[in-house]
Amino acid sequence: MNKNTILVIDDEKDFLEIIRTNLENHGFKVIATQNPVEGLKIAEKKKPDLIILDVIIPEINGFQCCKEIRQNPQLKNTPIIMLSCKNQDEDIQWGLNSGANEYLIKPFNAEDLIDIIHSYLKAKAAA
Repeated sequence: MNKNTILVIDDEKDFLEIIRTNLENHGFKVIATQNPVEGLKIAEKKKPDLIILDVIIPEINGFQCCKEIRQNPQLKNTPIIMLSCKNQDEDIQWGLNSGANEYLIKPFNAEDLIDIIHSYLKAKAAA
């Protein structure tokens, strides 16, 4: 079975492990990091099928990280799902304007996340 690879960038270790376990239980290969600069390097090297990105992360925030991913020609079409506790309309709009395909507010329903991931991977495969 060919597993889709998902890169998860989130500075909260416990949350990262919960996401990793949930995704792996659904058959995904997961690469996880708490460091967004490292995440950018991993994305460029591994070219994941989808990226899950927190907004409030150290060094560069999720909005900046998302913009950098979109500027990379090899990654510009990679689906990005932003996850954040920042729930104001302007935060959501900023995330989408930064290049995210989806913006989910923490806490979120894990099954909804899996459904969203499947829909983006299916669309990407059909493109």
